[in-house]
Amino acid sequence: MNRWQKISWFNLFTMITGFAVGAIVASRLPSEQLKTPPNLLTVVCIVALVLVAMSSKVIFPKKSGQIDSDERDKLIHKKATLAGWIAFAMSLLLLLMGSFYVVGPGGTLSAFTLPLIGVIGGGICVIVASVATPLQYGREPKDVQD
Repeated sequence: MNRWQKISWFNLFTMITGFAVGAIVASRLPSEQLKTPPNLLTVVCIVALVLVAMSSKVIFPKKSGQIDSDERDKLIHKKATLAGWIAFAMSLLLLLMGSFYVVGPGGTLSAFTLPLIGVIGGGICVIVASVATPLQYGREPKDVQD
């Protein structure tokens, strides 16, 4: 398993854990505390995104004197990133339209909702890109030896 696969698995685990913990925290908080940041939900989201941001440089650093990636790795990374950004755009569209459907044309959203939609969209982007990377590596022939 190369460095980019390790980063993808770490990011996938971190984001899924962050979403699960965030959902549990959100279900336990009283509704008036949920609407006013900073709260525990905000802290969980920020910690998950910071861990993902640190994964490629701090947690899985590039070893000196070793080749980090080749053309195939770069192509896989490019396709996975594109899939993540497409998922980000689609999730933003769905979350914003879902919010409009829930509150209606005359309703209002709290000030905390819009940044949360962006954070959820970013998390979905990371999850999709992290799933796309091992899937693309898994398509190589079985008789290839490292």
